[in-house]
This record gives sequence, structure tokens and C-alpha cells, in this order.
Amino acid sequence: MYGPAELLVSGSDLSPTHGEPPAVKTVQPGNAVQSAASPTARSGFQAVYSRATGKLFLIGGTDSTTHQPTGDLWVRDSGPSGTWTPLEIPGYQPHSTLAATYSYLNGRLWILDERPVGPHWSLARLVAIGADQRAVTIGAWPRLKLFDRHWLLLDRDGSVLLVASSTKLRKHAIFRFTAVGSGVRLVRIAAGYLPSAPVVDLAGYGFIVRKNDNSPPTLIRMRELGHGAAVSSAAMGAYL
Repeated sequence: MYGPAELLVSGSDLSPTHGEPPAVKTVQPGNAVQSAASPTARSGFQAVYSRATGKLFLIGGTDSTTHQPTGDLWVRDSGPSGTWTPLEIPGYQPHSTLAATYSYLNGRLWILDERPVGPHWSLARLVAIGADQRAVTIGAWPRLKLFDRHWLLLDRDGSVLLVASSTKLRKHAIFRFTAVGSGVRLVRIAAGYLPSAPVVDLAGYGFIVRKNDNSPPTLIRMRELGHGAAVSSAAMGAYL
């Protein structure tokens, strides 16, 4: 649960070719002046720190008092005098956030979330929010839920990687987005599910893969993912 005094950061925009980003970081505001409005205590949120902008983004979650989705976005400068400011994005509110990251390559906050659209199904949605505080929808798909874990990561050049893993199908896939509107490429699909997020570093890419629940995890290292193949937005929806 997050309270006003602390926040666990789940992502960073630092490229692995420019240093090692922290996997988890605790931000203590200390004597920082809090704005009149500030985020309520919550759980189930996503948080992303951008070293390129020096900003911390807080995305959605469930309010600890009302137990309802907050549906909000907040940003805070990371300096000692930083204060929380709500981000009002026309026509967009985050729902159940699955993954998020900030790309310094295109200066956008990328969010993958899920929202119910009926009693028996939901919609997965990938958006990129720019400095103009407008959300560009990369895609929206009926969520089949065959793939149960997702991560948004930065590649070594700052492009965005969407990683999807399926415990049921025992396979994983990786998609690459270079820029908003430039299309998407499927750069890896392989057997085995991922119990944790892949690692991108100076040496390449690392995956902890399990063939099934009874098999030991295997570490796979790759120097390159490859150029991959262009895929349609509809085809990518099968992995969400």
C-alpha cells in the first residue's frame, strides 16, 4: 500500500547502455512541501520514475479507504521541493493498470491497462501520453486473458518493449514499439512462461523461463532480439 510518505518505484526510463536503473527505489519526501491536493493512500498502482525529466509518475490503483479504483494520474518532481500535481488527460482515465514505463526516446508515458466493458469481458488498452497531456491510443483489444503477465520495458535504444507471458500456454512473446504510429514488430516468441520480468542490460537480454510448474527455472541470455516481423494490431491482441 502507498501512503503520502513513501512510494515504491516499479520502472525507470534509464537506458541500460547509460547505466544501471534501480529495480526498486523508495522515495522519501522529507521536508518537501505537499500540494493542497495529493494522492490518497492506495494499493495496486503502477509507479514510474523518469530520469530524463526528473519526474515520478503515479498511475491508478485502488483507494485504501473506499476500495474503489482511483482512476487518476499524478506527477511529482523528484527534487526536495517537489509537490504532487494531478495529470488531467482529456478522454482518458487509467483502470486496472497492467504495466507502465516512460520512454525518453519519444518523451511519452506508456500505460497498459484493462477496463471492464460488460459483466463477462474486459478491454486491454495501450496508450502513450506526451508532454501535451494527450493520450494516443496505440491499440485496444478484447482481453482473452490467455496471457496472464505483462511488462513494459525499455530496450537499449529507448524503444518500448511489451512482454507478454502465458502460464497456461507456456510461452512468451515480445513486441517492440520504436515510435508512436510507426507500427509494432514481434521480435520474440518462444516456449516457456516467465515468472519475472526480463532483464535488459549492456550484455543483451536475460530471461528466466519455466516450461511448467514442476520444472526448474532456466536462465536464457541473448545478445540481440533481432529485427522481428511487423504484425497487425489485431494480431497483437491475442497476447493480451
